[in-house]
Amino acid sequence: MPMCSDGVNDMFEKQTWDFQAFSDSCFAQWSIRPRFEWPYIEFGGKNITDFRYYSNIAFTNGNLDPWSAGGLLSTVAPTLPAILVTGGAHHLDLRGANKADPPGVLQARQQVVALIEKWIS
Repeated sequence: MPMCSDGVNDMFEKQTWDFQAFSDSCFAQWSIRPRFEWPYIEFGGKNITDFRYYSNIAFTNGNLDPWSAGGLLSTVAPTLPAILVTGGAHHLDLRGANKADPPGVLQARQQVVALIEKWIS
């Protein structure tokens, strides 16, 4: 997964994004080059708010997850809800139930189940 960091606003060492270097590394290790435009082709680009092309996706983001800053944090359409998982860490809401799950995770799971039931009914 391509990553970059400014070394100031996060915990990672400074690493600039260099697609050519990333491509060369992939080729050296796996004899394949990534297609720069692939995420846009596969996932439809960055315009998730154009809900003519997307529906029935629940975007969950834990408030303890550093990756949540790159997530969809506000609901853009009734069938594209954003659910803030209070006390949630990275993918905690997607894991199996655990007696130590915080209340916010339990609540988010209930919301997602209710949405899925609504969508398939």
